Amino acid sequence: THAHRRPLHACNPFRTTIMAEKAPTPREITLEEIAEHNSEESCWIAVNGKVYDVTRFLENHPGGPETILEVAGKDATEEFEDVGHSKAARKDLEDYLIGDLKGGVKPSAAPTTSASGEKEASSFSFLLPGVVLVGAVVYRFWPEISAMLA
Repeated sequence: THAHRRPLHACNPFRTTIMAEKAPTPREITLEEIAEHNSEESCWIAVNGKVYDVTRFLENHPGGPETILEVAGKDATEEFEDVGHSKAARKDLEDYLIGDLKGGVKPSAAPTTSASGEKEASSFSFLLPGVVLVGAVVYRFWPEISAMLA
């Protein structure tokens, strides 16, 4: 009887061992270095603490190259987030990743996230619909309101 059997793959001379390669350490890039790449010939941006060389993407950008060139050579996190890019656009951006922003994300540009990873709206965004509604009502009834005040 065979009390101890080795797995079949342990005996297979044709089996190759695939070693997982260690991912290279991301290069740290300063804002000063990014600032040198602010043209159509070389266009870098920082978004959420990552640095991207988007030169090859300029002509393919749905908003046109001008929208990226406006923030070329800068931390474009705020502008990128304000536009509300899709998940697909965020995934596509990874193709252009060249390193990490030295010092990380600027506090003023960092999006606020909750424990679940979802963006939290600022307190102002909850007030905005109410302000718009009040403004619309006042605009609609202004002749009657001004007559009452007169």
